[in-house]
Amino acid sequence: MNIHTEALMKKVEKAGLTPKEAKVYIALLELGGGAYPAAIAKHTRLSRSTVYMVLLHLSVKGLVNEIKKRN
Repeated sequence: MNIHTEALMKKVEKAGLTPKEAKVYIALLELGGGAYPAAIAKHTRLSRSTVYMVLLHLSVKGLVNEIKKRN
């Protein structure tokens, strides 16, 4: 994690997110909004199941939305 990311983490946590929520939210910003949970898990070094749970919490807070892709 670079110095800019650490500073952003502190600001996002101060805004009311948990450390894991902040980590996933920042990963989405860095990876682009269309990132799959597996990519977010790899980027954040959190388990996929944790990422799914955190994404659900962020969705309830109105910070992320799920986009279903068509085949």
